[in-house]
Amino acid sequence: MSNARILVVDDEAPIRRILQVQLTQAQYNVVTAAGVEEALGYLENDDFDLIISDVNMPGIDGFEFRKRLLADQGVARVPFVLLTARKEVEDKAIGFDLDVSAYLTKPFQRNELLSQVASLLRVDQRRSEFTSDERLGAIQKMVVTINHEINNPLTAVLGQAELLLMMSDFSDTARVRMMVTELRNAGLKIREIVRKLGEVRTISTKPYLKSSEFQMVDLKASTEDPDSQSSESEAS
Repeated sequence: MSNARILVVDDEAPIRRILQVQLTQAQYNVVTAAGVEEALGYLENDDFDLIISDVNMPGIDGFEFRKRLLADQGVARVPFVLLTARKEVEDKAIGFDLDVSAYLTKPFQRNELLSQVASLLRVDQRRSEFTSDERLGAIQKMVVTINHEINNPLTAVLGQAELLLMMSDFSDTARVRMMVTELRNAGLKIREIVRKLGEVRTISTKPYLKSSEFQMVDLKASTEDPDSQSSESEAS
């Protein structure tokens, strides 16, 4: 997954530089931070595909950093790699308890780093595609219910509006006809929206507010224009 955005967090400038150079040479977009506070600032305003963090840092360490990310749904799912000079088994156990994706021990080999990063990005991409398919399936099932629940009363509303428009005994014909016409046009637009929902083919997630997202759906272009339908009806 070339051009993926990677956030590197390490208090040692030489390590940050090595990681930045090696990952950039592999066609990744890299942002570095000297500590967790700086990293959290980047995460507030930007999206990343993978995070690499040192464990042993002054102030907030890598374990606490990971705990904070897990509390934020917006970034909890991002693959997280712990980088440390420690070799104790218990430290690695803590990392895995925090749902860490991988654990690299310094000094690391370039090939080991790049192989691990590529593997994690591939897995995350497949998981995202699978989740998207699941969401699409759920939306399509929901649309069946929407079509039934909305179209039945909507048909009644449109039918009554058409009957009223054909009547000639309004007490205030021009004003009432305008109101009923607007009612009928609004109903036609609702019907068109429901029809489009039935043609959902793809969805994507768009960030909205912190920890909030919109589900964006790709609707096929409409083959009918409700406004043109209305004009034709009025003309007849």
